[in-house]
Amino acid sequence: MGSFGGHALPGSIFFLFGAWWTVQVFRRYFLCRKTGKRFHSTATFPCGCCSGPRMRTFPVEAVVKMSLCVVGIIVEFIGGFDSSGHFTSAGNGQHITMYFFYLLTGVFDILVYKDVAPAGADYASIIVALLVEGALFKFHLFGRSSLDILLHTLLLYVIGISILVVAAEAAYRKSPVLPMLRALLTLLQGTWFWAVGTILYNPVPGAEKWEQEDHHALMLAVICFSWHVGILLLLMMTVGAIIGCCYRRSSAYYSTLGHVPLNKLRGGGSDGYADDDDDEEDELGLDEKKAAEAGKSPVKVYKDNDKGISTLANNHESANSDLGFETRDRK
Repeated sequence: MGSFGGHALPGSIFFLFGAWWTVQVFRRYFLCRKTGKRFHSTATFPCGCCSGPRMRTFPVEAVVKMSLCVVGIIVEFIGGFDSSGHFTSAGNGQHITMYFFYLLTGVFDILVYKDVAPAGADYASIIVALLVEGALFKFHLFGRSSLDILLHTLLLYVIGISILVVAAEAAYRKSPVLPMLRALLTLLQGTWFWAVGTILYNPVPGAEKWEQEDHHALMLAVICFSWHVGILLLLMMTVGAIIGCCYRRSSAYYSTLGHVPLNKLRGGGSDGYADDDDDEEDELGLDEKKAAEAGKSPVKVYKDNDKGISTLANNHESANSDLGFETRDRK
């Protein structure tokens, strides 16, 4: 990977998946708010643009991930041979290893989808891939210049934080902040790979090279890294605002919720339905009284005694299936 292209390829892959996760996390978040369901995170997200209910839940993301990793392995393998036909590049071998472990995450995504692997194995595979990537880059820096070491050390920080975030997300699936942070860190890996390739192996002819041991260059590199974080954060918030506006304009936003606060539509499982029916009914009744005192028509949430689910959520069952939610009967 000692070239600009060797950094641009993984950077593009990381950026692609970070962008995909950003859009899908915000879509799921606003759809949950619209339908009154509790947010539930997943390691991968279904492709809603596919036709048919089965294809909408098929792990297209896993297939794309494995395909891109195979491309990366082939490119690094071919580039690792010298003119005499011997594989001599240990650096290329390291990056083949990195691609291989991310390819395994796609395999585990499919196994979890097929119920062959236990739930959470997809998150565990991501953590293992990040650990391997971090170890490879940690021992990738011996004998390098100060600037080279700093650039890759900043990348190691991103990988380490990503491990903590993915582990926390696996434990707390109801928080939309953690998958958003996972998407941000993945985007940051992508853009920083491009930055490292540009700084160390600038492809522009005649471009001025960075001084490898200059303290001013080290300070400038940290400033660039900080701006990467800030710009990506602003970009994510812009994407979230656009998606939120689209959901508000697509129909009467919150119309089904009326005066019922979202935090009172508590979910007990991955389907997002409330477990504590008695407390929920008491809270909903209180909101009806407040609405009556204000001269407004209260919102009634009727229960189906056979299925135990609210009409409020059933009105949007088809929309939830688009994002991979499963509606299960509760006894």
